[in-house]
Amino acid sequence: MYAVCGVIGALRTLFDECLERDLVSWTTLIQGYVKMGFWTEGVKVFFEMCEANLQADEMTMVVVLPPCANLGDLILGWRIHGYMRDHNMNFDVFVDNALVDMYFKCVDTDLAHKVFNEMPVKNVVSWNSMISRLAQQGEFKEALNMFRKMQSRGMNPVMSL
Repeated sequence: MYAVCGVIGALRTLFDECLERDLVSWTTLIQGYVKMGFWTEGVKVFFEMCEANLQADEMTMVVVLPPCANLGDLILGWRIHGYMRDHNMNFDVFVDNALVDMYFKCVDTDLAHKVFNEMPVKNVVSWNSMISRLAQQGEFKEALNMFRKMQSRGMNPVMSL
């Protein structure tokens, strides 16, 4: 509740008072910091969790990758991605989408393309992310080609009003 309401001080106090901290409580604390824009603090909590010998899951990764993107910290993004590989984590479409977004925002377009191309499952978010990032970088022809590929695979863009 404190994380959803953005009351980070109370969330941290409650977390610190917990006798047993599980993966859900750690991920909730990270998410609370990230939601409030305290990206560096959220990442620090992730590393505290790792030092406490808890292994992250896909949900934790989806929460901790956006701060790397928002900070534009490619080295931090590499560390987090390396953590996932070192722990043989199963990457789902949400983790892969977060990785693509992080690499684009940290201006490593080669790795963004590599992650996208190796994704076993791509959803509309995956395709839209690639198309919009390519267009933002002025690669309009490649963005249009990507749009056509998306359509040829039976994916249709979702438009909201």
